[in-house]
Amino acid sequence: MVLTASVSASSSRDTISLPPFQGAARSLRRVARGRQFAYVGALTLLVILLGAVGVWSFDRGAPDASIRTFGDALWWAATLVTTVNTGLEAVTAEARVVAILLRLYAVSVFGYVTASIASYFVGREVEERAAEATGRDNPALREQLACVQREVALLRVELAERRTPGAD
Repeated sequence: MVLTASVSASSSRDTISLPPFQGAARSLRRVARGRQFAYVGALTLLVILLGAVGVWSFDRGAPDASIRTFGDALWWAATLVTTVNTGLEAVTAEARVVAILLRLYAVSVFGYVTASIASYFVGREVEERAAEATGRDNPALREQLACVQREVALLRVELAERRTPGAD
């Protein structure tokens, strides 16, 4: 499979299109539901940064603290939010409160992501059932509809001819 990228300069923004990934990108946009995932991602980065600052400021003076540098605190916060966790632990009461808040945030975000993915699949199933019910996938029903549309078009022409003065 060969990937080709095409850049369009017709607008102020360049777009790159990779044909084999168009279906995946469309599905990702449906799951992401607009910019909501971007907002959640930005908020997550902010929460990680603030959590790292909080834990570092509370634990850096503690004698038995395993989080000694801001880098340690940033690593600790990032792994905590991704539910991976490390051997680093918050030791002061204030830092542990920050840890609890970060864990609650992580569980909430994972719940949101899971719900978004589930609603995407449920939505697809509902769309498929609606397509079956309306006959979009029924060739016989489509043919009947086309016949009715042709008949209506002919009737409109005939009606227009009757309304035209001097057509008699």
